[in-house]
Amino acid sequence: MSGFSHPNQTVREILGRSALTVEDLKGTLTPPTTRTLSAIFPPQRTYQCGFDKITVPSGLSAPAAGNCYVYGLRRWTIGPDIAAEGVLLGAFFQMMPTDYNGLGWASSAASASAWGDVRGAKAAIVVGYNWKQMNPGAFSVIRTPFPGIEAGGFGASSQAPDENFLFTIGFPPGSFGDTLPQKLYAIRALAPAAQRLKRGATLDVGLLLNGAQVAAASSGSPKSIEGLAHVQLHVGQLTQEIDLSS
Repeated sequence: MSGFSHPNQTVREILGRSALTVEDLKGTLTPPTTRTLSAIFPPQRTYQCGFDKITVPSGLSAPAAGNCYVYGLRRWTIGPDIAAEGVLLGAFFQMMPTDYNGLGWASSAASASAWGDVRGAKAAIVVGYNWKQMNPGAFSVIRTPFPGIEAGGFGASSQAPDENFLFTIGFPPGSFGDTLPQKLYAIRALAPAAQRLKRGATLDVGLLLNGAQVAAASSGSPKSIEGLAHVQLHVGQLTQEIDLSS
């Protein structure tokens, strides 16, 4: 091109030649940056909660028919606690039977209050999204969301809208005070879908309990619910933390 002068000297020299070689072209290319798959795919984070002993405050009475108690195990707010650009992929649960005969960790009836059922009923773990009725670290009365918690009091729907429950899981049968109690390991996955985590929303984990049993623990001394549940929530982030610009 008449009158054109490329600003790069090497390129100017190449353009001035009548014939180009492969070696000429190689000299003008920037070698590609090698990246592993771990640098390309978004990261994953695990958020954990659970309980082994919960103190029950005094003054709690049995709720009206059709209601139960929920104890708030953990609440994460999307944004400050969990990255806003993320999705809930699934959950892992590790649980022992309920302490229906009140033996507790010390295998003594004086150390704990009875909760749950030998069948694994009357209690459950719930993972919810924007679960407004749950309060972290406190007992709250809610409408019983599914059968088995109030032991025979669940039948017709109240027609009230259900909470946005993502996962619910009951306890294994048996007694927490058994010599070798059972232990439940359960994986719950949302794949191929996922729960989008929007900024300002909450990811909540609560323990559902039979209302009469909570009232009995509240009036006894000492007042505690003893057992074991460990919950892990797996969250995938949609944005890569590693700078891929170089």
